[in-house]
Amino acid sequence: MTGKGKFLNSRTLVFLLFLLLLTAFAFKAAPRSATSDFRRYHTAGRAVLDGTDIYAAEGRLQFKYLPCFAQCMAPFALLDISTSIYLWYAVIALGFTGMLLITLRLALPEKEKRKKLSIAVAVLALLITGRFFVDNARLGQINIPVALLAFAGLYCVIKGHERKGGILTAWAACLKFMPIMLIAYYAWQRRWRAVLYGLAGIFLFCFMIPTLTWGWSENWSMLKGYADRRGKMVQSVPQEDAPGQSVPATLNRLLRPVRASSLHESDDRSYSINFADLPVKTVNMISLAAVILLTIIVAWQTRPQSKEKRNSQHESIGAGLVLILMLLISPEARQAHFITLILPAGLLAAYVLDNSRKYLEWALLIIAILLTLGTSSDLIGDAATSYASAYSCVGLAAVLLGVGLVRMGRKLSA
Repeated sequence: MTGKGKFLNSRTLVFLLFLLLLTAFAFKAAPRSATSDFRRYHTAGRAVLDGTDIYAAEGRLQFKYLPCFAQCMAPFALLDISTSIYLWYAVIALGFTGMLLITLRLALPEKEKRKKLSIAVAVLALLITGRFFVDNARLGQINIPVALLAFAGLYCVIKGHERKGGILTAWAACLKFMPIMLIAYYAWQRRWRAVLYGLAGIFLFCFMIPTLTWGWSENWSMLKGYADRRGKMVQSVPQEDAPGQSVPATLNRLLRPVRASSLHESDDRSYSINFADLPVKTVNMISLAAVILLTIIVAWQTRPQSKEKRNSQHESIGAGLVLILMLLISPEARQAHFITLILPAGLLAAYVLDNSRKYLEWALLIIAILLTLGTSSDLIGDAATSYASAYSCVGLAAVLLGVGLVRMGRKLSA
């Protein structure tokens, strides 16, 4: 059946996925998630309601985000944590299904192809990102809601709604700072209205709205404290422990004798994978050179086109490359952050499904799937997963998807 009579269209697919995820959370994830990251968010939201210091908590409950983040969590803090965690699950499940829906819209812009290929594209994209969703779900992390805001912002900008896109991107960047790279990408693409509204949004979310709660001087003091803490965290990379999956973290593990395992921190199974023992400054210089090189490559591949030549498919590919770049250059990128690979994976999956003879692109996609599945302890066990994480298999998967997107963009331009 086609048209309105088609049952498994993209909207039905994502709605069923949302219900499935929400049910799984309710019966399995709740006890574990309520004791991890969400507790930190809930504590900060409670501090907003009580008028106390949102940064007062220490240890695992220490809040390390901007004040506007705590304000966003205040509604959840109106309820006790055992109740509000279920609302948080709904936000995470809705966020992930929203990301999938946006991915399908961008990967399959033509309605007929979307009806035909939505399920297959979704399955391939979920094979790559499903294990990252599990990470976020187990900890109740903010990554998926932030990614949804960033995806929605990208979608709006690509579709010509630059004002909405700029504001949504700014909101995402004020919850976790890396999406600010998307505003730089808008500037590179000469989407000046999106840039203007993005900067205005940052001022709104970082200054104006928090001032309503704390006043200008106290909010300014908290912002300076946040900037100092973030600066120290960045300056401390590379660290003695290197669990991250980005290029700087991976080079740190390969070029210095640091602990590479992130799964066995307190037992005898901790190990190193380095083949060199270079000074910290040297590793930092190599990492910086790699970051600059990657940035130049992505900038060249996403170089702006005239309005006459600009189309949504090429802009979607550029957005996918920028999302990959964000993951590869951020010193703190963990596996859970790679949930944003759903867009690059969806774009490449749609391309190979619509062009079945693209053998190299198929190979890149399949290897990326195997690499990400290889970091799931539920599938291959803790020991093998630990080594796969140490060698940053998910980072390599992101690189392969990036190569696939570059080839895709060149062939579409030919």
